[in-house]
Amino acid sequence: MSTKKSSTKYAAVVTYCIALACMLLGLFLPVYNGGELLFMALPDAFCKAFAGGVSSLGNSLTREFIISYGNFSYDLAALLVSLYAAVTAAGVIMLIPVIACNSKKKAANVCAYIVEVAAVLVLFAYAYMQLIGYASANAAGAAYVWDYGLIGIALGGTALMLILQSVIYKKRSGLIKLLMAVLGAVAALSLLDIPAIFGFTRQDVFGGGIYVGYYNDVSGTAVLDAFFREGGYFFGTTTAKATTGAIMAILALLAIFNFALDVVQMSTNTAKGWLVFDIIRYGAEVLLSIISIVMLFVLNVQDLSPGLMMGIIFAASLIQTALAAVRCGLFRTVKPEGASSALNAPVPAQVIYTTAPYSNAQPVQPPQTYQPAPAGEVVYAPKEVYGGPTDDFIAKLTDSEKIEFCKTFIEKQKGPCTELPDYVVGGDNKEFFSAIFLYLGKYRPLISDGLMGKIYQQLGA
Repeated sequence: MSTKKSSTKYAAVVTYCIALACMLLGLFLPVYNGGELLFMALPDAFCKAFAGGVSSLGNSLTREFIISYGNFSYDLAALLVSLYAAVTAAGVIMLIPVIACNSKKKAANVCAYIVEVAAVLVLFAYAYMQLIGYASANAAGAAYVWDYGLIGIALGGTALMLILQSVIYKKRSGLIKLLMAVLGAVAALSLLDIPAIFGFTRQDVFGGGIYVGYYNDVSGTAVLDAFFREGGYFFGTTTAKATTGAIMAILALLAIFNFALDVVQMSTNTAKGWLVFDIIRYGAEVLLSIISIVMLFVLNVQDLSPGLMMGIIFAASLIQTALAAVRCGLFRTVKPEGASSALNAPVPAQVIYTTAPYSNAQPVQPPQTYQPAPAGEVVYAPKEVYGGPTDDFIAKLTDSEKIEFCKTFIEKQKGPCTELPDYVVGGDNKEFFSAIFLYLGKYRPLISDGLMGKIYQQLGA
């Protein structure tokens, strides 16, 4: 096994264990709400989230974040804490298959990605909730206590491990997906009340010449709150104003949704379908930004104007759209996951025939029929020499195994291999080798014992 392979062999296990430790520390360190143990408040959180009441067990969940729609109201803080505890519990259970797979199988990565992505999304929502609460407290001049255990240790540690795992396994593609997630986070965070969070006024930015909010000095979260409370009719009674407000609220929701998908995509393999979908969702964000800005100007109302934060959302989504379009256009000529996709099409093997001794013989076509050799004469049987495409795996095979592998799985002369993904010469073919063993009953009779053994070794490499 090469040094490169040995360095990444256990990356899923190591990063997962660190992420899980950070998640557990968030529950069991006495840093919740200034010095409490969050684990002791879990019964109350579950009761508030799913039973609509309080629990007499443990401590009371001191945090609350009430969202409402019409007459309906719900404590989002209780739900997020409950989900965080559930994801952590699932993470402890998932530790068994992750370690058992020893990071050699795809299952180790899958289990790690599922838990880490779910934890990052839930904890980011909790951090977002804390930022909104801090902005309200700061605007009112009140003190605010941060839950450093959740947003610092649990979220920070888990997000870092997810980034490391994505970059280690996906290489260049992982870095691009990280950039997309950062741009998505910028757009989502631009919806917050930035002046209240950082304690400055409009006059502190460009001499007061530009609004710092989503529109005017209003934040995107305030737009969403008004939209859910009043159904979108919060710009007055004019239909155009109400329509603009609804579009701006939908844009805010799309920015949050796109960021969530950016985090999820850090755990997925690059595919043409994903890239097309990325262009659509980012393009929709750009389009809604343009419509919102144009309508605010077209309305020609003195107290309505797009703010700096809306411009940041537009810029971030525009960059994302451009990057997604470039990746989609170059998908067949660049290396999406460290392998050249220009080799996606099967390449026919070039098999030449020669007779021994090889050093002096010239390539000739093998005879169609063979006559018995006279007594005492030496017969030189024709030998097949592989001259087709090669990579690290094919180079390990003998000439006969190379020809056998090429005819069976690249040229598919022995029949279609519909159950298998195409073998990409020089590419990442883990799924290909795994699929062979999933359908071992079909392919075992088609290949020799030597080739099967080397395929097995490659799967475990």
